[in-house]
Amino acid sequence: MQLFRRCKVFAAAALTGCSLLDEPELMELSVIASISPFELSLGDTARVTIDILNVSNQTISVSSGGCNNDFVIQSGTGATYVPAELVVCSLELRAPTVLVPGGTHRLVEFTTGRVIPQGSQAAPAMLQPDTYGVRAVVGMIRGNNAAVEVRSQPAGLTFLAR
Repeated sequence: MQLFRRCKVFAAAALTGCSLLDEPELMELSVIASISPFELSLGDTARVTIDILNVSNQTISVSSGGCNNDFVIQSGTGATYVPAELVVCSLELRAPTVLVPGGTHRLVEFTTGRVIPQGSQAAPAMLQPDTYGVRAVVGMIRGNNAAVEVRSQPAGLTFLAR
């Protein structure tokens, strides 16, 4: 399958993002991740803003992981991490958000560079000083169908040594 991309470009230097889907009929959601500040010391807080736009002509629902688990952090070598802040979670459940055509939804999360390798039970640790990609991860639900994962293009985030 050919990879299709729908992108929105913003003038701000700290953000980039697109939704990535591999089937043209699923091109219904634009997901943009932005970081502020995009360069900071490890341990300081970076705000991760995720903007979701329904670009289809149908009403769709969007689900997210909650607990600061709406994005992943990827190294240049391909290692993927989840923010360790998710371990201090109230476990509050989020109902899917319904988006009419043209509707938008915004999630605001954060990271300090304290992470856990995705899929592991490792103890939280600080990332090494470097530049990473932050990808938003949301689920899109059409009608009674199962959720399809939609990820943004990576937004750059540079952690400096303290």
